[in-house]
Amino acid sequence: MKKLGILVSQVERDELRIKSDVRPLVAFSYARSGLIRLAGLKKLKK
Repeated sequence: MKKLGILVSQVERDELRIKSDVRPLVAFSYARSGLIRLAGLKKLKK
């Protein structure tokens, strides 16, 4: 049970770090453009 508690606290800390990021939209747009790029590569492979 102690391990689980440590894992939960790590997840919560990561979530707080993401929320406190002053550029979440920038990160989101990077992730979205990366997904679009991946989709484009998949289309090219077909």
